[in-house]
Order: sequence, then structure tokens, then C-alpha cells
Amino acid sequence: ISGAVAFEAVCDIQKKALRETSCANAKIKALLLLDAVPWLSTIEKAQKQKFKNVDVSEINYERSSDDGEAILICSLRCKNGAFNANGLILELLASVQENEVDEKRKRILDIQIPSARHGDFMDETWYSNSWLLAKLGIFSTKKNRAMLKALSASFLVSAFGLDLDCLDDKYKKALLDQLGLNLDSISTSGVLFSQGLASLEQRQEVKTRTISREVVAKIRLNELPYFLR
Repeated sequence: ISGAVAFEAVCDIQKKALRETSCANAKIKALLLLDAVPWLSTIEKAQKQKFKNVDVSEINYERSSDDGEAILICSLRCKNGAFNANGLILELLASVQENEVDEKRKRILDIQIPSARHGDFMDETWYSNSWLLAKLGIFSTKKNRAMLKALSASFLVSAFGLDLDCLDDKYKKALLDQLGLNLDSISTSGVLFSQGLASLEQRQEVKTRTISREVVAKIRLNELPYFLR
């Protein structure tokens, strides 16, 4: 639900900022979706709105003065299941990709952590207070939760161009270790997320693919029982 609310709020704020000069400073720069579950109205809203997305694999893209409405959209998700509406976020991402106004940037990434569970994206207080939910398999492992935290943090660092030197040394080392990186390989904070993502994909802990209507249709077809395909 929170993912649906966040996405619809971004659409409304972006639209208002583009329409009213008094709201120009309200433009959204980045949106991080954590195993988001959109409503059908969220997908309908995405189908009606034009987007200028910046490819998260090239997050250090320098925006020009006429590109102020471009927004960084990052979606992290676990395996399709009941708790994330069978990956309904895929349909939302496909709508965003379809309405991208710049053909050169028509590339939305589906970033999946296959071994994670929907509960891994929740606040940590859930893990210690809900023995039953843990037994039901809604959570996975501490390793997955740490990886999700590292991916989320690196996205925000890169999206907002934060100086890595401003981070606590202990936290920075833990973040880089989790992503399989070393400080010498990071030229700017803008490439932290893309390089971390590439490192995790190489270790087969993360799967990424470029989303399109055709890709989503193929995913849905493969989910059907064999005799119905």
C-alpha cells in the first residue's frame, strides 16, 4: 500500500510542479519502491502520465536545465507471491516505460532479489516482534535484509549525489563490503549504486532485466500451468 501511495503522490506532485510555477521547487528527484504493491488506480495513473526517467544504471547522468522533471525510479522486489500481489509492480513499471517521453532513455529496470521475501522490506521491529510471521516464511535471512539495506542506501547516495566522505567510516565500510566493492573502485558517489548492482548481479544475488510490455507478457505466460500456455 505504501508503494502505491508513494507513486501516486509523486505523480500528483510532479504534475502540479510542472503546471504551477509556485510549486517549481516541489519537483521529485528520486523514487525508491520496496517490493511495492500498486493499486489498479496506480497503474491507471501511470498510463495517463508522461515520464522523464533517468536510467538507474547510469545514475550519475548530469541533468540539463530543461530536464528538471526527470525522475530516478528504482524498484527492488522479491519473488512473485501473494504478499506482493504476484509482482503487480511489473505492470506499473511497464506503464512508466511506455510513457517515457525520451526514446533514448526508454529503459526501466526490474531489480529482483529472488531469495528475499516481502517481509524483508519491512521495518526491523517486525522481525523481533512477530514470531508467527517469521514461521510463515514472510521473512528470509539477515543477509538478504542487509543486502536490501545496502542497495537502498546506495541508490539514495547516488540519486542525491551525497559525498561518501560524509558517511561514518564504519557504516561506509559495511556498505561497500555488502555490495562487494572497495573505495578505490568508486570514482564518484553517482556510480555507487550502478557498480554495486553490477557486483551483486555477478554474484547471482540479484537479477535485473529491462522491462517492457512484451517482457511482462512473457513473464505472465511462464507463470501459467504448462497446459494453458
